[in-house]
Amino acid sequence: MEDKIGYKQNKRETQSNHWDFPKTPAKNPDHYCNMMMSYRKLYGKPKNTFIHEPVDYIKYVCQGGGKPIGGNWFESIGFYHTTQCILKYPHRHYIGIKKFKKIILLCKFGFPGGLPVHFAESQT
Repeated sequence: MEDKIGYKQNKRETQSNHWDFPKTPAKNPDHYCNMMMSYRKLYGKPKNTFIHEPVDYIKYVCQGGGKPIGGNWFESIGFYHTTQCILKYPHRHYIGIKKFKKIILLCKFGFPGGLPVHFAESQT
């Protein structure tokens, strides 16, 4: 039971920190990042990526749409619409970079059929 509770908490945190679909409208990527990092209570975090795809597409990485890369980490086979937010000093504002890239997820409860519990920044 504790495992399920931990999973639910990690799932909520992962979705809150990284999932935004449909994408929240903003006048430009910088404005989007400053708004979303504040709204999601992530302001001050050096870097964060928001994924702009339906949650089922994200879960699919753990359910057959990803390749294992070690441990329970999986890299998506397909590409996902994302916005990467990077905190710039000394002014402490975010710049936003729109990307179409593969994503890396930690999957809980095995593969296939696992569920995403953590997102990692990919190099692509």
